[in-house]
Amino acid sequence: EYLDEMENCNGHSINLLSGWNFIGYSCEEQSGDLIEILEPLLDVIIIVKDNVGNAYLSEYNFNGIGDLIGGYGYQLKITESVSDFNICD
Repeated sequence: EYLDEMENCNGHSINLLSGWNFIGYSCEEQSGDLIEILEPLLDVIIIVKDNVGNAYLSEYNFNGIGDLIGGYGYQLKITESVSDFNICD
């Protein structure tokens, strides 16, 4: 029943805490532009880091990551809590 109710498992939302968070990119698209995907969070993002240390620095509008890649995890440091964020929307 659970799987029948959630045909698209990418449709779940998460709550992010002020400070460091760890999220995975598991959307149907295999990759996507970091700026577009995280657009709802841009006002609260301090830094985003990938698994090899590349970073997106919001203060300097510097995107050293480029695209988010499916199956990879990312660290986000944000200034305030965010409720019901869906990375695949």
